[in-house]
Amino acid sequence: MAATLKTINWGCPGQSVLVVLNDPVTKIPVAVSDGTAVSAKRTGAIGGVAAKYLSVSNASNITIFGAGAQGRTQLEAILLARPAIKNVYINGAFFEKAQEFAEEMSKKYGITVTPIKEPEQYCSKSEIIVTVTTATEPIVEASWIKPGTLMINMADYEFNYDCVKIADKIVVDNWENIKHRKISTVALMYHEGLIKDEDITAHIGEIINGKKPGRESGDEIIYFNAVGMGIEDIAVVTRAYKKALAQGVGTKVAYWE
Repeated sequence: MAATLKTINWGCPGQSVLVVLNDPVTKIPVAVSDGTAVSAKRTGAIGGVAAKYLSVSNASNITIFGAGAQGRTQLEAILLARPAIKNVYINGAFFEKAQEFAEEMSKKYGITVTPIKEPEQYCSKSEIIVTVTTATEPIVEASWIKPGTLMINMADYEFNYDCVKIADKIVVDNWENIKHRKISTVALMYHEGLIKDEDITAHIGEIINGKKPGRESGDEIIYFNAVGMGIEDIAVVTRAYKKALAQGVGTKVAYWE
């Protein structure tokens, strides 16, 4: 008889991160830190950076797929980059989670957040569309995308291939890492021979540094994909560790006796 696995809700986040810092010389661990909040904020921040450089400056509507922690940090960062946003449409795998998200975020930011079940009509009037889900099949169709839209593909196979094909620019955080991970829309297209290295317009860092242009017109459709870079978590935790040492806070434990 096959064993049945039962999922137990312990009240923990869906994803967790643990960061261990090692001394660069001795290689001995010097700090152990929870990195869950750090990782969530860092991933949200890259969505905000993408919005700053790649979305229209007067964006007022945004549709978010994914009503979890990532949906929250994406919204937080994008509102910093585009404070003109007035309407947020949230779609979740479970509608009650989208409702909870809407109630929480509307109170927090003083904007209209609407839980939605049928996303097409809301995507078609949004200047920014963000996906932060565990989808293994596309949840956004190219026919929903209007001129001037920024598509932010933060997780897996969420936009269909035609969404990438209609994009005027394809921007990524780290193309080699994206190809290696093989889960996002543009990565799958690459491994099927539908996208080549030269089809990638820019890394977001090249745009930030002024080496390549970001958005150049109000009608450009831009697709952005980020796989995430864990080294950023290490950088943030290292800074927190040094600050903790300076302030004499934290719990010290013996590595050996």
